[in-house]
Amino acid sequence: MCGINGFTFKDDLLIAKMNDLISHRGPDGSGSFSDEYVTLGHRRLKIIDLSAKASQPMFDDKHELALVFNGEIYNFMDVKKILEDDGYKFRSHSDSEVILYSYKKWGPDCVKHFNGMWAFAIYDMKNRKVFLSRDRLGKKPLFYCIKDGSLVFSSEIRPFFIHGIKKELNPKAVSSFLSYRYVLGNETMFKNIYKLPPASSMLFSLTKRKIEKIWEYWDLEDADSEMTLEDAESQVDGLLKDAVKLRQISDVPIGSINSGGLKPCLRDNGKDKSPQNTDIHCEIPGKGI
Repeated sequence: MCGINGFTFKDDLLIAKMNDLISHRGPDGSGSFSDEYVTLGHRRLKIIDLSAKASQPMFDDKHELALVFNGEIYNFMDVKKILEDDGYKFRSHSDSEVILYSYKKWGPDCVKHFNGMWAFAIYDMKNRKVFLSRDRLGKKPLFYCIKDGSLVFSSEIRPFFIHGIKKELNPKAVSSFLSYRYVLGNETMFKNIYKLPPASSMLFSLTKRKIEKIWEYWDLEDADSEMTLEDAESQVDGLLKDAVKLRQISDVPIGSINSGGLKPCLRDNGKDKSPQNTDIHCEIPGKGI
């Protein structure tokens, strides 16, 4: 896990304080960038490409885009091949750089090409915009607020309070949590601090000093009602194996800790029987914890 911070004004001391507050998210490095319009911060946990070339904030070759990113893009090598065939040159072996040039090629639609988990911000200097995005299921957190016409964002809520945001309880969120054990929508437990919903992106205009739009780029498709049990079993098996294989991509040792289990359903004369105390265990060959 890494951590990202940022806001749409210049303050080098403030971004350093925000980075310090989320240092537990990224013990392997800290970085920041600021110009007249935007300040970005990053705490790094090294997973892919351990070199300094993969440090963040990261810039494209023309210094028109700046990125801070938390997560992993599992299919980044496939996307990188498409971009290289289109003439894009890479300096690192990181998935972060693939995000940068994907945005350069496809704009906000770049997220439709990614298989992974992410929360990232791209400062588009040429078009004077800040682009935020969160993965399809919201595995990576991303919070934001608007204060005096400026956008502030972070991987965690605590850094917002050094911006002078009051710690006011949000009654809407409390009601939602007590009803559903989850805070629905974009609300959080604090007034005026919001979460970017899963499978959503945001564009903030630096010239207009406001959010241009927040939109959902993906939704769960309806299931195929004509699918047979055998087809469903085959697809689940293939998807699970593919998911495990993709998550083995790492430049550091990895391991798996599983909670719970999958209980297979046995068929006996057309009837389903669910055996008790039967767990399916997954091992990742060649990798240690």
